Amino acid sequence: MAETMMSVDVVNGKKANDSFIFAASSFEACGIDAIADMEIAFHIFDTAEWETYLDTDAIQLKTSIADTYEYTFDDSGSLAYDGNGVKIVIKGLAEDESIFGPSIVVYMENNSDKDITVQTRDVSINGFMVNAMFSCNVVAGKKAVDTITFMESDLSENDITAINDVELSFHVFDFENWETIVDTEVVNITF
Repeated sequence: MAETMMSVDVVNGKKANDSFIFAASSFEACGIDAIADMEIAFHIFDTAEWETYLDTDAIQLKTSIADTYEYTFDDSGSLAYDGNGVKIVIKGLAEDESIFGPSIVVYMENNSDKDITVQTRDVSINGFMVNAMFSCNVVAGKKAVDTITFMESDLSENDITAINDVELSFHVFDFENWETIVDTEVVNITF
């Protein structure tokens, strides 16, 4: 899964040309150095009422290297959860902080037949409860790399100058109907 940006308004009876923009950081985090194939689905909605007009099935696009590309996935790190067709691995602290603050890199696999969302709950750093920004959608049969980001202001307010110990749990739910798939046990992470 990779972040992409595309939003185009098309007035009734008109046409438009536009393009996808991929975040280079998403490719770097996933170890993607060349695009062999991609799957994209479109969400089309009425701009006045925001009502869904059409959600397409995934459309697969292949490049000239698709037949010879060697797919590799780096799932190294500390296993946080493996069950219900979902695997979550803590890869470590991010080398580059986001504009909000430091973050933890997380690798996820969705080997189930449901599209899922993975979020964090009850996050503490060095014994202090903090807010964490993390919500990642992973389509059935796909993998994702994302980051759990902490607000620098939360760390400053609690005099946290280094992230040593993190405790959290993961909340995994069905993207379509919001039904809980699993709330994991508390995961302890030491850096």
